[in-house]
Amino acid sequence: MARKLKVFRTAAGFHDAYVAAPSRKAALAAWGTDANLFARGAAEEVTDETLMAEPLKRPGEVIMKSRGAGG
Repeated sequence: MARKLKVFRTAAGFHDAYVAAPSRKAALAAWGTDANLFARGAAEEVTDETLMAEPLKRPGEVIMKSRGAGG
């Protein structure tokens, strides 16, 4: 059975990078970093359904949105 996807967000310049992944480790891999952005407070899990919609349609793909653009 596949693991449930969660949506994670981190800052990338003037954008927010969203990714739907089964774990924080998988999100970090999708963003191409080995640094634990979650421990630094630079990444977080997203629970707003509006912000989650697009990444959940394209799991594993990094979705860039202008910072502050909510859905």
